[in-house]
Amino acid sequence: MDALETLRHLPRYSAGSTRVNGLLIHYNDPLALYNEYKDIFIKKIYDFRPGNDNPLILDVGGYIGLSAMYFKITFPGAQIKVFEPDPGVFNLLKTNIEINHFSDIVSFNAGVAKEESSCPFFPDGADGGNPFVQKQDKTIEVSMVKLSDYIDGPIDLLKMNIEGMEGDVFEEIEHQLPLIREIIFEYHAFHNLPQHLGKILSILDRKGFRYLVTDVPCAPTPVPFKMNKNYKYFNLVYARNTALVK
Repeated sequence: MDALETLRHLPRYSAGSTRVNGLLIHYNDPLALYNEYKDIFIKKIYDFRPGNDNPLILDVGGYIGLSAMYFKITFPGAQIKVFEPDPGVFNLLKTNIEINHFSDIVSFNAGVAKEESSCPFFPDGADGGNPFVQKQDKTIEVSMVKLSDYIDGPIDLLKMNIEGMEGDVFEEIEHQLPLIREIIFEYHAFHNLPQHLGKILSILDRKGFRYLVTDVPCAPTPVPFKMNKNYKYFNLVYARNTALVK
């Protein structure tokens, strides 16, 4: 059994480290690492085609650093800014970037929101901590920043996986969207949140993006009318700025 498959059989929410295909990875949950590694490195859900050899990437919701490391391996000249609000997860992200000797990755221990602030956050011991769905008794305060403050020039890719905050963030950065070449984001549908996918797609329409909505490989959308009242499902949305990508 290889190192990746071994992760599936370890107890949930047990911290550890493993070496997968040359990367030494510290993790907080083996199943989360297994699913994210398969999606990112094997199924390549964040694959894109930058217009230059030194793409600037905003990695928003970086978890333990897998997506940032994937981008650096795929595009060695990439400049990456990665955001992760959970302090414990952020420490793993920093460790993984440092021990694998990646450079040109600037990390911020913050989430993104409409306003710069602090807010309650519910860690889940894996990759799904968020401000909305409390899975454990633990509540912490995390820092939130405005993503627009980090978009002051052309961006090759905005990757975003922020557990339900995406509607507010797209409203906040609408005026900067013409600077962004491509976007890959995860849309989260939680039963206790308003639906905002339509709002997001309307913003992308206004700013001249073409988009495609699909499933997240590790969590395909169930038959919609068979979901229970506590549903939580995800979609991946890929968008290209038609003024910048022909």
